[in-house]
Amino acid sequence: MRKKYNISDIPFQALTPSFVADYDYYLRIELGLACGTIINTIVHLRRIIKIATNNGLVRSDPFTDYKYIAQEAVPKSLTSDELDTLIKAKLSRPNLNFIRDMFLFSSFTGIAFSDMRNLTKKNISRAEDRVWWIHLSRKKTGAPCHIPLLEIPLQLIKKYRGIVKDGRLFPMISCSKTNIYLKRIAKECGIDKRVTFHMARHCYASVVTLSQGVPLETVGELLGHTDWRATRIYAQVSNDKIREDMQLLNKRLSGKYDFERSNSTDAVL
Repeated sequence: MRKKYNISDIPFQALTPSFVADYDYYLRIELGLACGTIINTIVHLRRIIKIATNNGLVRSDPFTDYKYIAQEAVPKSLTSDELDTLIKAKLSRPNLNFIRDMFLFSSFTGIAFSDMRNLTKKNISRAEDRVWWIHLSRKKTGAPCHIPLLEIPLQLIKKYRGIVKDGRLFPMISCSKTNIYLKRIAKECGIDKRVTFHMARHCYASVVTLSQGVPLETVGELLGHTDWRATRIYAQVSNDKIREDMQLLNKRLSGKYDFERSNSTDAVL
């Protein structure tokens, strides 16, 4: 408002579709914000407009012709090969090894950073079948999570056992510093991606579970989701997984339908 209209405030009655379009342009072009950030910012304004409309302060909705411009989702997970490279990499500094270990623990449990910071021995128990589990309530949503531990996270728990005095499993540092170190780790590993700690949760959903045949609804339970649509955001199906599934389907169908084939399918084109 200060830049375009030279004012610090504006009455609700003066809000028009052109104002909304100008605001979108300002966020998108002049500030250069990402689509997700723009949508989140616009949503706040629209929420206020709805409240004003319900209270009779706005006669016509200035968002009538406005359409959100969604950005195509960019894969946020490492590939199976990149995760394998990260596991095997010989890093230059001990603190980088620790950060790598924390990323791997999240990659093989799906536990978010804020929840990992609060993990203690009390969150771990062993079932009658001798499988170790982590039981927790997500800090973000309060949803319960029950996660059977794979071999890698079990080894990491053993590796850092007893280091933290207050019973926590890991001596976690801040998320911002962790992400800075992850950038250095990605560079040393030759991974050309902006690696953040949250990416580990995507790795668990896509590479560790879904690509290995774990059903989507099970992945959602492991991640602590109450809506399958939230799980879809994390779970990316790779081309390798699609190829494997279709090969299995082809084997099942090949004996079911007796279609006359005069030539080999290798020369179909």
